[in-house]
Amino acid sequence: SEAQKNAVEVLREQLMSYDQRHGYRGAENKLNLSDFKTHDALVAELATYTVLGNLQPAVVLESDAKQARLLLNTDDEITLTLAQVEWARHFVNADKRGSKPTRVNDVLRAGDIVRVRNQDEKGYQLSQLPRVTGATVLLDAKDGAIRALTGGFDYTQSKFNRAVQARRQPGSSFKPFLYAAAFTKGYTPNSIVNDAPITISTASGSWTPQNYGGRY
Repeated sequence: SEAQKNAVEVLREQLMSYDQRHGYRGAENKLNLSDFKTHDALVAELATYTVLGNLQPAVVLESDAKQARLLLNTDDEITLTLAQVEWARHFVNADKRGSKPTRVNDVLRAGDIVRVRNQDEKGYQLSQLPRVTGATVLLDAKDGAIRALTGGFDYTQSKFNRAVQARRQPGSSFKPFLYAAAFTKGYTPNSIVNDAPITISTASGSWTPQNYGGRY
């Protein structure tokens, strides 16, 4: 159970880290705070957002250049400073981000529904639900036994188990099998193979393999 717990935590941490390196996509939703006449009404609205992973929903009550005050779904209030949101450079595309924010209200504005996570000694940090997901399989190298298995970021968010249900091309994970077969045929790490276009005739027709980028 400890291995399973660690597998879940590590996968979530790596997915969030990868996602944040690509920038901040903005608030999950936007509320007009004047529409909520009572504090309880606002808390009830927050309760409609599910906690996913360790990411809690929160609404920004107010913000300025130095800090923002947020209400959590637990009815607790927290304050985020620039240090806790400065990672949130604007997402432009998969390969480009905007400049680093210099004011908290460049990132957070009143009414924003956002996600935060408690990192203990660091306190609460701004976060976001990662768009990318993944899987983890922990195998015992001695006997192949599965010690832990995680099929996604959060089961509540997606019931699809990417560890056992996904059908994907093996990619670079196939290389050890290819190299092992080559070594049994006499190749060594010093062997040179000409990387050039080639066409192979098969029963179903001609096949021309190529690198992902199309270059040789």
